[in-house]
Amino acid sequence: MDVSPAIPGIVSATPLGGSVAAGLVMPAVITAPFTMVLALAVWGFFGATAVWYTVLVLAGMLVVLGLVLSVFLVVHEFGSVHWVALRPREAPEFLLVKRIFGETRVPMGEVRRVTVLHRVKMGKPNGVDVVFHTATGEINCPRVDDTANLAEWLRDVLVGVEVERTRTVDRLHPTRDQWWPYARVAAEWGVPVEAVGALIDHLGVRSHFLIPRVGAMHGVNQGVNLYDPDDVREITDQLAQPSAERRVAALMLQRLTSLAENAAEDKSSEVLGEVMPDAELARRYRAALALTSLEEPDAYVAHAQYSLCQAVRGEPLPPEGAEVPSDFATVLAETLATAPVLRTTRLG
Repeated sequence: MDVSPAIPGIVSATPLGGSVAAGLVMPAVITAPFTMVLALAVWGFFGATAVWYTVLVLAGMLVVLGLVLSVFLVVHEFGSVHWVALRPREAPEFLLVKRIFGETRVPMGEVRRVTVLHRVKMGKPNGVDVVFHTATGEINCPRVDDTANLAEWLRDVLVGVEVERTRTVDRLHPTRDQWWPYARVAAEWGVPVEAVGALIDHLGVRSHFLIPRVGAMHGVNQGVNLYDPDDVREITDQLAQPSAERRVAALMLQRLTSLAENAAEDKSSEVLGEVMPDAELARRYRAALALTSLEEPDAYVAHAQYSLCQAVRGEPLPPEGAEVPSDFATVLAETLATAPVLRTTRLG
């Protein structure tokens, strides 16, 4: 896409020559094992002369198949979008869609919404797919480099157009021995290493206990806990968003309410304060946790819940010791039902 200087610009599609070469080579690569087995079988049953005829016939078939596939790829390449530009850039009136030959202008009035799909693989950005949904169909842009503020930039320039930002994890062949240990997760989130174990449980990050093969062969069961880098990176992305405080407060509110209703105590819940940006809110939360196991409800627990509700809604914290509103039970229920919680989603 052609966007502001802070965002990567035009990204070309696969060169035409590359498509032709791929079409010619692909059939031979795919059928190579079958060809070798067939040649050996023919040699064993009919002799070396028959092998040459068989190879010539197969080679001819592969050439024809390669040419057909190349033509298909070339036709597809001619019809595919090579790049999309917003014209004019800061106050777009139309989309300029370019292909190998020719270009199309799509008025902005025909654009219904835009999808910005961030792809992640093994905890690292893997590019962004942008799709313009118009009145006549979809315009898929070539993948661009990962840019965190692309969706926000589009919202600013495409006034009145819905811009949806989503995220998906490409889980092709992840190997669990490449997952991340405690220290890597702690560095990623900026928390103490000793807090990682409890945070992992509360945030729904997938874990794996790895025993090295050498140790397993000798009956040694000493291993290490490893964590899914995709899940870890997703939490990192959420913590970097403006809504991070609301998400953490929502998770704290869930834990505090659950423990208070069951008159229970959970020391591991205290670690949620490590990722809360507001130190005062974290202090109130921890103080209330120490009172959740009391048989008679303590007024400070309700005060902490009220404080968390205010944070979830993006409103100022109530003064220390402020009374809880009379309709707080309804507000609490509504907040718990609609709050954006800090947690993995595992899209894709």
